[in-house]
Amino acid sequence: MDRGTAIVNATRAATLHAAPRWAISPWEQARGFMFQAPGDDAIVFLFLPARRARIHMWFVFGPLDLVALDGRGAVVALKEELRPWRLWDPGRDVSALLELPAGTIRRTGTKVGDRVVLPRLPMRR
Repeated sequence: MDRGTAIVNATRAATLHAAPRWAISPWEQARGFMFQAPGDDAIVFLFLPARRARIHMWFVFGPLDLVALDGRGAVVALKEELRPWRLWDPGRDVSALLELPAGTIRRTGTKVGDRVVLPRLPMRR
């Protein structure tokens, strides 16, 4: 299990993404995948403190899988293949939200209650 750069579903011993980027600042979180096609890329949105993370797909040019985590890394909500111009609300406060390539949830068998390990937070300059 790669704890350095990968997002790993520890419950299922499955890699969700090998090298995601982080969205920590309000600007990074507001921008996300807007004005691009996500393709095989992934973003980890970190929310400290935890908050309601409503997601919109305005100006995102392709579908995404979404995984919402609580403060202990437990999956609390999932959305498969959210399409452009749609909204999603996980229905509760979350500490992290993963935007993953479409099909990741199905490929890895990820379910609510699974434990997900995030990569190390990159150093900021």
